[in-house]
Amino acid sequence: GGPAPRRLNPAVGATVSITVTATSGAPSSPPSQQVIDTTTIGNCSITLTKALSSTPPPGVTPVSGGLSPNAGPLYVVLSYNNSGSIACSNAIINDPLPSGFVYVPGSGRWSNSGATVLGDGAGADPVGIVYTSPTTAVTGTVTGTITSVPGSTSGNLYFQVTIASGLAVGVTAATSNTATVTFTDSVTMTTTGPNPSNAVTYSVAQVPAVAFNGSSTLSTAADGEPANVTIASTSPGQTIQWTNYVWNNGNAPDTFDIQFRDGTGAAVGTSATFTGANCASGNVTPNGCSFPAGTTFTMYRTDGVTTLIDSGGGSAPDTGLIPLVSAGTCPAPYIINTALTSCGYAVVVRATIPPGAPTPTGPHNIALQATSAANNTVFDLVTNILTTIVANTVDLTNNLSIAGGALAAQGLGAGTATVITDNAVTPSVTLTTTTRFRLHINNTSAIASIYDLSATFFSVPAGLAATPVNWTIQFRADGSGMAADCSTVTGGNITSTGAVPIAAGGSRLICAEVLIPPTNQGGVGRPTDSPPGVYVLNFVVQQQGNPTVTDFKRDSITLGNARNVSITPNGNQNTSPGGSVTYQHTITNSGNVTETISFPGTFLTDNQFPGQAWTSAAYIDDGAGPGVLNIGSDTTITNAVTFMLAPNSSQLIFVRVNAPAMAGSPPNVTTITATYNMVTVSATDTTTLTSGLRLDKFQQLTACATPPAAPTITAGVPNGSWSNAAIPAGAGTAPGQCIAYLIVGFNTTANNINNITISDVTPANTRYESSCSPTPLTSGPLFASVVPANAMAGTVTAVSAATPAPPAAPASILLPGGSVSLQFCVRIN
Repeated sequence: GGPAPRRLNPAVGATVSITVTATSGAPSSPPSQQVIDTTTIGNCSITLTKALSSTPPPGVTPVSGGLSPNAGPLYVVLSYNNSGSIACSNAIINDPLPSGFVYVPGSGRWSNSGATVLGDGAGADPVGIVYTSPTTAVTGTVTGTITSVPGSTSGNLYFQVTIASGLAVGVTAATSNTATVTFTDSVTMTTTGPNPSNAVTYSVAQVPAVAFNGSSTLSTAADGEPANVTIASTSPGQTIQWTNYVWNNGNAPDTFDIQFRDGTGAAVGTSATFTGANCASGNVTPNGCSFPAGTTFTMYRTDGVTTLIDSGGGSAPDTGLIPLVSAGTCPAPYIINTALTSCGYAVVVRATIPPGAPTPTGPHNIALQATSAANNTVFDLVTNILTTIVANTVDLTNNLSIAGGALAAQGLGAGTATVITDNAVTPSVTLTTTTRFRLHINNTSAIASIYDLSATFFSVPAGLAATPVNWTIQFRADGSGMAADCSTVTGGNITSTGAVPIAAGGSRLICAEVLIPPTNQGGVGRPTDSPPGVYVLNFVVQQQGNPTVTDFKRDSITLGNARNVSITPNGNQNTSPGGSVTYQHTITNSGNVTETISFPGTFLTDNQFPGQAWTSAAYIDDGAGPGVLNIGSDTTITNAVTFMLAPNSSQLIFVRVNAPAMAGSPPNVTTITATYNMVTVSATDTTTLTSGLRLDKFQQLTACATPPAAPTITAGVPNGSWSNAAIPAGAGTAPGQCIAYLIVGFNTTANNINNITISDVTPANTRYESSCSPTPLTSGPLFASVVPANAMAGTVTAVSAATPAPPAAPASILLPGGSVSLQFCVRIN
């Protein structure tokens, strides 16, 4: 009910006093009491304090948004205080966010009336403040303009930021995070600022993050990642391979341990190999290994060759230090994701399925865990899946593949005791014989495979070793092209279908060769290495790494009779009238069957000339005196005589030829004939009558300028360097060199021999050479000679009469035991 209050407007610095008096309504002494309050008017003055906090101020609910390498968003608190007595107007607070601070949209708050929500855009602010901020979650400047800050009041402006993931760990910003305030004195309208400056410090901690997946381009660790890597199928005994990728999504280089998850779902293993402990088909434990027991797993580095190892003294094999992206790249062997934000490392995982694994089964899982070495609570999983294990099968067929329409008669289906193909072969007497079989290896499995090749003899003719001696079975690639019939082969011997697997459902033609030794080859206890009969073979194919996947085909060789009997050699000897000579012949069976040797009909003949009566007889050597005819004990061959001759055996026989008493007969040819299996073989012996004059020829190398010294001839044999042996090739037989020849006639009878003529022709490719031919050319009784012109080819003749030649010339006589000779020389062309 009192008077209206007065409004004071004193100047800054003035003193204003207010007196308050209280008066009692009852008598008192003193009757009233008063006090005086004195206030000095001060100018407005705003101070600003900036702070960072990981917890929200009282009454503030955090705003979600953005990712931070730290635990959560930071709160930037800008505290202002007007310490003056009068209000400040137009207080402008600016906070330029430094690089690495990312504004959280919608997070601005003002302490007026509690925690007033501030809008990021224009027109969304409450009365008394104009608030602006980055319009998106990027670095920018936060500004709050407060219309009036009364004297002796304070307040807060705060918002949220996150720390950009690209900041290096441990970097501290001490001066760049600065907030400023400007304000206007409402009395004097004086603007002050920016005042003061406030800076806070912060450091970035390492925050590990990892994604383990099957993508070489995506590094997400949550929705959208290819967390499973799947292989459709394999078979027992096979090895399969997955490639997993470890992505470093943290804010610092990091190493990640790689471990398998066992059958219980626990991370196990201190090495790159896991033997599949607790793994079991059908295991439904989360992340538990559900591969068949006995499966072996191994981890390899990016190259797929080097086993993954522990690089830093940890408890498990690891990736090594995976760096951060630098200048948009990752160093080898690391890869970079499509977003260019993370470096990754490929880990190759192989699983070998036990040969006895049940089929069909699946799916089968093996999970791997990648754990940060910086924080072992940070990890991610990838699951490698095999959809199914199917049985391996292979089918070996003969002339046609399965795709080509092979039938059971060609081996379609599992191998049986039935012989599919029989090759009829007649072996060679002296050469190796080759016969071939076609092997179509048909991969009837669901996976590509390589197959090993082998062969064994199932049965052989009686009396042979289980594997015939000197027989060879080998495999070669078909070289017949479109014919595909093994008519030709290519390349060397092979033991498998090759380095390139046969695709599922595909086939490959391989040629099996059997090399049969010649019939004339044998040994102790085996007259021949290739006796006739049926040889049955098993050709076997077997999947590499899984011997239970196999098939065989049974083929045979019917080896025929190879018959070959010969009589050797043809003989050639001299005898005098009434004399006789003995020839040795060997009857040899070079075939592969025992032959019956007989001598039917006229098996021994001599050519007869009028007035001549050559006779002959044949004998079988009894072995008592090997190589010597014993007429008394050796069996005389007649039409009734037969004997058995085993393969590669021989029999010595003799042919005795008797010359007629009359001299001058032409050479006699004696033919001995034997029969085997209705085939005849024969040998001939040519016997020449010499009337007792034995003729021998000798030779030696000589200088072309002078003849060799005249020889001394004893019993028809010259002394010195003369020889009837072959002269080996050498310097002395080069063109232009000379050879001396000596022909010696020796009277082996008790009678005189006369009218002798000796002739010889200069050998081919030589010419008569007078310089090394002696004068005279002859020795003995009254010899004269006729020779070609020097350096000309022709006949050299010596006669036992002076020129002209006999019979006009008087006779000369060669006494018993005497010799005559003809010596001349030739030069090699």
